[in-house]
Amino acid sequence: MDKQSQNELRVFKKFAQICPYSINLATIEKRNHPEPDILCKLSDGTAIAFEIVECLDSSLSRSIYNSCELGRAFYNEIEKLPDDEKNRVKSKFGDALISIVFHRDVSLIKKRRLLKQISEQLWTVENEKKIEEMEKSFAFRSPQESEQFLEIIENENITEDELLKREPFSKSVVQEFNLKLPKNLRDYVKRITFFFPGLSDGPSFDITEAVWFTSPIEKRIDEKIKKKYKTEHKTELLVYYELQPELPADHWILPRMDSVTDNLENTIFKRVWLYSVTQDKIIYVFPD
Repeated sequence: MDKQSQNELRVFKKFAQICPYSINLATIEKRNHPEPDILCKLSDGTAIAFEIVECLDSSLSRSIYNSCELGRAFYNEIEKLPDDEKNRVKSKFGDALISIVFHRDVSLIKKRRLLKQISEQLWTVENEKKIEEMEKSFAFRSPQESEQFLEIIENENITEDELLKREPFSKSVVQEFNLKLPKNLRDYVKRITFFFPGLSDGPSFDITEAVWFTSPIEKRIDEKIKKKYKTEHKTELLVYYELQPELPADHWILPRMDSVTDNLENTIFKRVWLYSVTQDKIIYVFPD
């Protein structure tokens, strides 16, 4: 099963737990086109199919891809260091998350050219001392507790913020400090922030930029409506937000849903659901 299929299954299983339907979770299975994405059964044995689509703006999608590429490039810069320096960086900064925010319209090529200059600002003795101070004040630091923290996130599919509300992790507070950027970087880099703790086996990177995005909800739904499906089961459409921030429903999303629902009777879909993965909340459903 490819990553997209795995992700669709993950999202649907999460949605199924709060859906008003009584979905038998054990019956959920991924199907291949021309069938809709998901086939499952309700508690009374009735089969129902769902087509799934993520609401993600293309500019934001591009930004996320570039962020991953640059994160790998920064880590490769560490691998190029002499062995002693490389070991120091991995040892002293291994639990840090480094957020680098570029100004809008800085090209990917330019960002790559800045890798070495930015890296020189990261692994200083001064920053190392700040990380050490953060480490001393952090509440849970044993390898066992750190491992347990990551396992719970993976097994329960929750965010770090959600887990940090639980004992004993609620005693732990993520700490941060911003770097003072030299003049030659300020025209391109808006902010560099160290967060502690980050992920283990780091340092890890979060590379972002100021991105203008819109809600592509009409376009994504229209793409699904125009596809041809082959199924004998009642079919519904699940549109979800996860990577893209949600725009205000009342002022942005719902007015755009009117044009979709007006034509719903001419499609295979009997109902449309709009679901927030991060909030674990159904934002909209038509018809009710």
